[in-house]
Amino acid sequence: GPQAISLASLAARPAGRGECRSESKVRAAHDARMVDTPHALLTCLAAAAMQLTGAHSAGVSILERDEEGERFHWRATSGHFAEHLGGTMPCDRSPCGVVLQQRATLFMMNPVQYFPEVAQLCRPVRELLLAPFYRDGAPVGTVWVVSHTADKRFHGGGRAPLATRARVGSPAPPDTDSTTAGKEGSG
Repeated sequence: GPQAISLASLAARPAGRGECRSESKVRAAHDARMVDTPHALLTCLAAAAMQLTGAHSAGVSILERDEEGERFHWRATSGHFAEHLGGTMPCDRSPCGVVLQQRATLFMMNPVQYFPEVAQLCRPVRELLLAPFYRDGAPVGTVWVVSHTADKRFHGGGRAPLATRARVGSPAPPDTDSTTAGKEGSG
């Protein structure tokens, strides 16, 4: 896999003071807002992931198949990448594709080196932490958090809460909205 993918380097970083929010506090707030609609669940999941890790952006990308092949559809976004809600990226050219292929939480530094489409986003992606999102035991997408600047660095403490949030009761992917087709996302 790409040299940019390294959980060992993430685990070696010391936890920053106040960087990783109290997981139990975020979980309580997240669970209190939980509703039955798939979109609301995914939106809460993205917001919780961002809050837990102190990320600049977060989201949930669901793998979908259409006439163009397999694509990740940004079904929920939070933070600076909120404007990319509904965007898509081909599975084979997305960091999310690697996560589903490996069925593992992954950390990437400067992923644009290996995924040039990421450069088309509204802000740079300096660090990216992704966890597989499961439904009925099968990976169907990813939960991801992004650092846009060199001064915000993730640490090993953010990995477990992100993976935990990705395992919450995963709904069926919502129907594709034809008005968002063709927008590009990061995966």
